Amino acid sequence: MSTTFSLADVAHVANQGADLVVGGPDLGDRDGDLINLVVNAIVTAAQDPQVADLDAAIEAQYETSPEEVRSWWDW
Repeated sequence: MSTTFSLADVAHVANQGADLVVGGPDLGDRDGDLINLVVNAIVTAAQDPQVADLDAAIEAQYETSPEEVRSWWDW
């Protein structure tokens, strides 16, 4: 049996799952931001399964550069 999900469905459940994780343990902003980065990468991959890398996902989902986003974690 095959189930089809819309992009809105994928985004909703990914964010819902992130909220469960963030709301469980006492995570700080830095960890919450990292979980949101994962959610945004999931949404980007759902939009374009051929997405090249994390930089492409950041460029698609954030209004800042990949370098700026990486600086949030000293990468």
